[in-house]
Amino acid sequence: MIDRKVLGMAGEKLAAVYLKLNGHKIMARNFRKPWGEIDLISTSPDGTLVFTEIKSTLIEEADKAPSPSDHMNFKKIRNLRRSAEFFSNKFPELSRHGWRIDFISIRIPEEIVGKGNLYPPLLLTRLLKCCEVELWENAV
Repeated sequence: MIDRKVLGMAGEKLAAVYLKLNGHKIMARNFRKPWGEIDLISTSPDGTLVFTEIKSTLIEEADKAPSPSDHMNFKKIRNLRRSAEFFSNKFPELSRHGWRIDFISIRIPEEIVGKGNLYPPLLLTRLLKCCEVELWENAV
């Protein structure tokens, strides 16, 4: 049985690699406020500030598990927006090109989850090819 926290951490690391490969610069991880957390904050190649919510599942459970996007509800969306507004107001220089909230669904093979925290960045790039990644820009 895979620890869900370990799965989430592996998903966040792999999602960060995915964003970097697509030209993003990671600005912050796990930005927490009392009302919620943003998994990754980055700037896109065009300078847009991007707040990314990441949901991770196992590839082996893909047919049983709800779609990662099903985890997005009104309360989660409201808290993401609130956190994004707080961050963009605190760092206005980062949001001068605007901001958006994206959603990444990542399905990971079980055999790489437990070791995910031990992999160096170059190997994470190779492991990303074993995963199923879907990106929704402006998801919220």
